[in-house]
Amino acid sequence: MTALEWVQRSKIIAIVRGLPKEYMTRLAEALYAGGIDLMEVTFHQQKPETWKDTAAAIAAVDSCMEGKMLVGAGTVLTLEQLDMARDAGANYIITPNTNCDLIRRVKEYGLLSFPGAFTPSEIVEAYEAGADAVKVFPVGNLGPSYIKAIKAPLSHIPLMAVGGVNQPLALGQHRIICHDGKVQHHLVYLAVAVAAHAEDAVPALVQHRQHLFGGVAFGQVVAGAVVQNITQQK
Repeated sequence: MTALEWVQRSKIIAIVRGLPKEYMTRLAEALYAGGIDLMEVTFHQQKPETWKDTAAAIAAVDSCMEGKMLVGAGTVLTLEQLDMARDAGANYIITPNTNCDLIRRVKEYGLLSFPGAFTPSEIVEAYEAGADAVKVFPVGNLGPSYIKAIKAPLSHIPLMAVGGVNQPLALGQHRIICHDGKVQHHLVYLAVAVAAHAEDAVPALVQHRQHLFGGVAFGQVVAGAVVQNITQQK
């Protein structure tokens, strides 16, 4: 199975932001136990001194979760961050913007590229530059109807719904991308933030994963409990 096929199968990416690196492997194990096997570790643009820790966290998760979880790097804005992420073992690169030069470099490295875009023009530009799927961000401001409107003329471009994704929005996306109870091939992926003040988001999506995508019943909420414990300790 290729990395892209893995993402297409799993559909939910947990975005880890603002957590110390020492918690990353424990969080990754809890996310996996809760049914989520895609994890994005983000760079903090205002704190370059933390970038090495971010790369170390990516490497740690990639090592301890090999074969079980696909880890990637998020908020990648520079070639330096891209090189750090690649060297650490990131399988995919997610950005908040459309930078065609960066997209092309990501593809030269043989990694998946998920750049951010908001307008139809930006989405097409990113896709034509080589993006494997385009991250529509911030989708929470406009809701599922915006994705539906975009998918009409741009049904050939895989989209990722990112920003403000919660249980109601996820259910709304589900109604858009499903037909006769089955998920379409051109998926709209979901991404949920796991941060210091977003610990409720993970159990909500884990609990409703069966309703969203079918398959195995995911009743565990271990990931949410771990994040909550982490935030209580900080």
